[in-house]
Amino acid sequence: MEGAAATFPGWTSSLPLIADAIGWQPIIQGIGSTDVANDAGRGAGTNGIARLQADVVDLEPDAVLVFYGLNSTNIGITPDQYTGQCTTFLKQLRNGLPSVPAYWAGISPTRTVSAQALAPWNAAIKAAVATVPRCTFIPVPDWDTATAISDDTTHPTDAGYRILADTCLAVMRPALS
Repeated sequence: MEGAAATFPGWTSSLPLIADAIGWQPIIQGIGSTDVANDAGRGAGTNGIARLQADVVDLEPDAVLVFYGLNSTNIGITPDQYTGQCTTFLKQLRNGLPSVPAYWAGISPTRTVSAQALAPWNAAIKAAVATVPRCTFIPVPDWDTATAISDDTTHPTDAGYRILADTCLAVMRPALS
């Protein structure tokens, strides 16, 4: 599920690139600013746990790829709290879709948030993923934020989305074959 591409039509996304490579139809119906338990002034409907059933489970996908994380780094919670939120999300996902593989991509650096600053958050995601069966953490791509991140300083460029897609496919393809 991709939020930014659904909120801002015309934006590129890594999800169609991944789906095309695997031969699947992507589901792009999320909303921007959504995160796992994000209720901190972002507006109604931005809590991923609350949206999980309708936006993901009810659609019975063949696999789930999660890109949550960046929005939670600036709402006043700690990485430890985020581990708990991610674990809750993944356990609910696993309860609703017990046999569907799930992947959680690490949070990639932006022009304003460094890989070093994101390291505790990626460790939180990785810790949550390790507690739930059939869930896999996808490491953060190594990229030059000057070319991989758009002028809005946060979202990837077309080249950045290609890097994200290739990074995800390197982990997902062997498991889905």
